[in-house]
Amino acid sequence: MKLQRSFRLILICFILNLTFAKNSYCQTNTLVSIFENIRTTNRIGVNFYKYLEKTNKQDIDFVINNYQNDSLEIVLEAAYKLTSSYLRIKNDKNSTILNFLISGLKSHNQKLCTIILNELNRQNTNSFDTNMFNELNNIVLNKKYFYSELILFTAKLKNERFLESLELMKSEGKLKSEKALITYHIARSRMGVNESTEFILKVVNNEDINDEFTYQLIPKLIYTKNKEIYDFIVSIIFSDERLCNSSNAERAERITCAYRALEYIAPHIKAFPIKTTKSGDLISNDYIAALDTAREWLINNPYYTIKDN
Repeated sequence: MKLQRSFRLILICFILNLTFAKNSYCQTNTLVSIFENIRTTNRIGVNFYKYLEKTNKQDIDFVINNYQNDSLEIVLEAAYKLTSSYLRIKNDKNSTILNFLISGLKSHNQKLCTIILNELNRQNTNSFDTNMFNELNNIVLNKKYFYSELILFTAKLKNERFLESLELMKSEGKLKSEKALITYHIARSRMGVNESTEFILKVVNNEDINDEFTYQLIPKLIYTKNKEIYDFIVSIIFSDERLCNSSNAERAERITCAYRALEYIAPHIKAFPIKTTKSGDLISNDYIAALDTAREWLINNPYYTIKDN
């Protein structure tokens, strides 16, 4: 077994020498060793981020070309995870990388699909061409189970054909559950279908505004990028009703849900005066003052512009 592994390593490195001698020979050698170790141990016991500083596009191309059709699932999973990490750190949006990651969404490994979608969702929608949409559309239609996140990502690309796919899935009975029906309308609203926007507004206007609403529904409403729906969220920002619990466990009193609504909407409106951290917290030492500033700005800017991505 060790002899076979050594021979495989020598053979790959020989090919590597011919192909990448002038550029990333050392780093690609390192990656080959890592992948062969994963093959032998059948586990991914490595943090890829520590190797990314020296990793370049040629290294990633090598990984994709040599492991995209690997018969061992753990090796293929490692290739997707490395490529996802590379995309996050280097932000190299070349078509080879994006196509490879999209192909990974065919996997039955839900955790892996989530990792891939997280990285694809960080990219500008203009980075995805028609062929990429077609592949995503086929993957959605061929999934044996309902996959909300994949549907919502594909809808972001705003290809009219996806409306037909949504109707097909609905007619086939794939969208029967309450969650699936909400996803169906959220996706269509993102694509500009007024009927779905009206459906969503009817639903949310009959819901109680509370912790569950802010945590579960507002992120979905934010996704729509729809002005009417955003205006509904703005109405929560102007409410002083104490309907939510404080995130501070030591504070027993309830607070207005306006702060949470503000945290969600702030990153998505152009020229908005309140900023948030990467984790979504308001950048302010005085939340009351931040809320007052946001309210005043919204009063003076009722025709605010929503960011596309």
